Amino acid sequence: MEKVTTDLILNWLKEAVEAKRPISPLEWLDAAQKLNALKQDETMLLHKMQQVVAQKKLTFLGESKSVAEAKLKIEAEDEYKFMRDQMDKCAMIEEQIRIAKIQARMTDEQFKGY
Repeated sequence: MEKVTTDLILNWLKEAVEAKRPISPLEWLDAAQKLNALKQDETMLLHKMQQVVAQKKLTFLGESKSVAEAKLKIEAEDEYKFMRDQMDKCAMIEEQIRIAKIQARMTDEQFKGY
């Protein structure tokens, strides 16, 4: 059995949207519940990445002539890019949970005829 991850859920939602496949209220809620349960792992990974970047920033500050130079050096690092990607992923998870709850509510009301 394949392990459920945030990437798996987000990719499934993306593929459904790209294929213009309707998603039932239960599927929306299921996706939101799973994303909510798994988002802590993504947030903890983000915090670790932020710590690594902050440590490098301190090193660069000691070696640089200015704060601007240190900032440019850190932004050129792969760790900074990965941290930014993880920040975007965490924000996307939050937004997908919010959208999924709204979509499930709206679709349920449509089925009930409201």
